[in-house]
Amino acid sequence: MSSISTKNKLDQDQIFKISRFKEVIKKTRPHKHDGYYELIFISEGEGFHWIETENFQVNCPDLFFLKPGQLHFWQFTAIPKGFVMMFKKELLNPLEDNSILQMIGQLSAVTHIHLKNGSAFQAILEDILEVYQSDSIYSKHVLLGYLKVLFGKIASLSLSPSKSNGSAVPPKLFGKCFGFVSKKSPPFYQGSQNC
Repeated sequence: MSSISTKNKLDQDQIFKISRFKEVIKKTRPHKHDGYYELIFISEGEGFHWIETENFQVNCPDLFFLKPGQLHFWQFTAIPKGFVMMFKKELLNPLEDNSILQMIGQLSAVTHIHLKNGSAFQAILEDILEVYQSDSIYSKHVLLGYLKVLFGKIASLSLSPSKSNGSAVPPKLFGKCFGFVSKKSPPFYQGSQNC
């Protein structure tokens, strides 16, 4: 019996990365990602995405939100296009703006959202990639602004199925980790081993 691999696509000091999804038909082996979240936007392609025990048919445009340590794998039957965004919770400083933390907390139980129209997400992610690749003095501020917009749009889809372009995602409770983060002091956040 083969063991489940744990992949880490972020360098040790890296807390954020965005790239285009690899445009190849592939089947990956079941694996986990250690210590970071993944937001995956698929604008084109067909196939299946297994997350833990759920099997999702890729029916573009689709958003997938993976928490650290979640088991998943892909099997594409048509070339996928889109974006993969990876980030650690350290990117989001609760002293600056805990509303992003709250939005991500809202998404803690959301795994998949099917969109009727993904053009707004496509445009936001294109801009995030451009900002990420630039090395401006204001890049981090612009990036955090875009992340707030992105997570706000996703959280609103998960809260309001009737207004969500047809999404059938029911309202979710805040996740354990981010629920604590938004209520506790920064020292608890920095030293917590409960997340």
